[in-house]
Amino acid sequence: MTTMAAAFRARPADEPALVALWNAIDTVNEQVMNDAGRQFERHEMLKRTGAGVSSGFVQERIAAAVADMIRERFAGEADVEVRAQLTAGLVSTVMTISTEAWLAKGGTGDVDDEARRCFDILRSLIGS
Repeated sequence: MTTMAAAFRARPADEPALVALWNAIDTVNEQVMNDAGRQFERHEMLKRTGAGVSSGFVQERIAAAVADMIRERFAGEADVEVRAQLTAGLVSTVMTISTEAWLAKGGTGDVDDEARRCFDILRSLIGS
C-alpha cells in the first residue's frame, strides 16, 4: 500500500484523482511480476471457502488505503469524505468485477488487463 500511495502522490496534481489512482496502480503492477497461475489458484481457494474473489481483509485494506490517499489529496475541501468513499467504493467494485470476469475466463490472460478493461468501461459510462 505504501508503494501505491507514493506512486499516487507522484502523479500530476491536475490529473483527475480516479485516473491518477488507476495510473498509480498500473505503475505498481508493472513493478511487481504477478504469477497468473498462483493468482488463479488463490482466488479459486477463496471461492471454495466462501470468501468470494478476495478476502474481506484484503478488500478492506485496499479500500481504506484508497480512501486515505483521496483524503490526503483533497484535504480541506468540504466534500473530501464523500470523494474518499466514492473512490474507494469504485476501485473496490472494479477490482471485484474484473477478478470475477478473469476467473470466468478460467484465469487466463492478465487480471490487470481485465481491470483496465473494466475501468475503461466505467470511464465510457461517465463520458470521459
